[in-house]
Amino acid sequence: METKLKTVEKKSKKSKKSCGCQGKCTCEPKSKTRKACPRRSTVAVIKCDVGFGNTLFIRGEGAKNLSWDKGLALTFDEEEHAWCFRTSGKQPIEFKVLINDSKWSEGENFVLSPGRKQTFEPIFLYD
Repeated sequence: METKLKTVEKKSKKSKKSCGCQGKCTCEPKSKTRKACPRRSTVAVIKCDVGFGNTLFIRGEGAKNLSWDKGLALTFDEEEHAWCFRTSGKQPIEFKVLINDSKWSEGENFVLSPGRKQTFEPIFLYD
């Protein structure tokens, strides 16, 4: 009895990443020479207790509607247990956070890389 083997050829679908890239993408760079995927969101996770009834604001440059003159209110993300700023773009974002858009965080400005999710922990001095 003779057995015939069939070669089954699977059509491979390129896996679609959460960022929308197909196949290889640079969303999770392994080295600094790779660029971040432009389709992936840029997220600043800010871990800071601002006290009951207060809101954290962000001021800076490099993102739409972001300026040093007037802050944008951040939203508190229950899953992250932190304040979050989400945007997209291809350039770094330099920023500082403020309590109620009046009390500036201490230290140097933060820098958020495009296409990344980064966590920041600002320091506030209280009188």
